[in-house]
Amino acid sequence: MIRIKEQNLIFSTGRRISVQRGVVGISPSLEVFQGYGGILVPTEPFLDDNDALTDQERIELAGFMIKQWQAFKALSIT
Repeated sequence: MIRIKEQNLIFSTGRRISVQRGVVGISPSLEVFQGYGGILVPTEPFLDDNDALTDQERIELAGFMIKQWQAFKALSIT
């Protein structure tokens, strides 16, 4: 299961990606950003395939983000 610790996104594989303030977002064109705009997953092919997320990491990140938005949705605002 993915987790965020000390401004790192940590995948179940042990891979760590630095994310400013623990922030991860996704654009309408499906680019994944961290912090204040650094691209984690561009829609254009990577120049260095070692930087690309694996299919497993993409699925894990999507599941994590869905849970975060579900928790946000469940907040009671009165």
